[in-house]
Amino acid sequence: MKIPRGEIEHKNKIHKCDEEKHKCGFKCKQCEGLCQLDYGHTDLHYCIHGNIKNSLIQTEEKSIKINYQNKQYDFENEEAAIMFTCYQYCREQKRGHVHRINKSDILYLEDNLNNSNIILNDNNVCECKCEYFWKTFLSFRFETEFDNDLIKEFNLCPAKCGFCDKETKLTYCNLKLWHREWHDFSCGHEFIKCNPCHTIFIIDKSYSMSLEDISPKCEKLKNNLDFNNRLGCVIHVVDNYVKKRLNLSKKDYFSFVSFNDYAEINFKNYDYNKLEYNDLIDDCIHSIKHPSGWTNFLEGFKKANEILSSINSKYYRPVMILLSDGEDHSRYDTLNYVQEVSN
Repeated sequence: MKIPRGEIEHKNKIHKCDEEKHKCGFKCKQCEGLCQLDYGHTDLHYCIHGNIKNSLIQTEEKSIKINYQNKQYDFENEEAAIMFTCYQYCREQKRGHVHRINKSDILYLEDNLNNSNIILNDNNVCECKCEYFWKTFLSFRFETEFDNDLIKEFNLCPAKCGFCDKETKLTYCNLKLWHREWHDFSCGHEFIKCNPCHTIFIIDKSYSMSLEDISPKCEKLKNNLDFNNRLGCVIHVVDNYVKKRLNLSKKDYFSFVSFNDYAEINFKNYDYNKLEYNDLIDDCIHSIKHPSGWTNFLEGFKKANEILSSINSKYYRPVMILLSDGEDHSRYDTLNYVQEVSN
């Protein structure tokens, strides 16, 4: 017979409990398993977790494959994970995996943001580190379910070296999850970050880039009426990227192409080591016109290819970065053109 909530004995005395202590009974939010500890305990809860009932597999890909008990399961995005127990899912995900929770479900949001336990996305969904998810959100023990080596792996960056052969060798970044530095691989592919690059920025200056729904943090751009908008934010991003590249390689070159219906090369083969560095934002302001017109990716790539064809690829690693907020209105197959250029 059930005991009323908040009571520890049956009031009608029809059924009498034995001398064994009542269990806590706190439910896991994922599998609804009950805590096995004694009633009134003060530390984190513990239970034998069952199959997950209240969670979804969510991925940026259309589908994801996960191995469980020597079988491979194919999930579509946002499909229920009911065949996994709570801790088994984390074991399978391993390195650097995160849990997603709605912002409204997290207590002390600001404190946990400051302590780097969670990251708040634009859609008010928080990405949580595994340890935070178990201890704070689920209120269950963490160390009892995973050994120390696995716990360390949970907190490591999941980025993979793109130059290692995924069939024979897989190399991960050595740094912690959500680090702010460049990735650090121990596979011998240091040239990824050290070799000189010639970076070509292909910047959208179509009409939609004039929208002021976001503003750049740079005061120089924010105080300019033509650039206190999406285009200004793009230029600020480019500025930050160039600064980071120059900290890694002093021999980098940079070129800028802007496009709407048509495209133009704003400047080419810039060597910022020979100039006052702060000229970058000024040069963009003076050379990129106020946003207008349609979005034609193909025109931007054609101009970028003019620069690309003149780069000494044996010495400079060519990099093309497209920055746009819109859909391509080109009447041609832009992707095929880019693939031909890449080949």
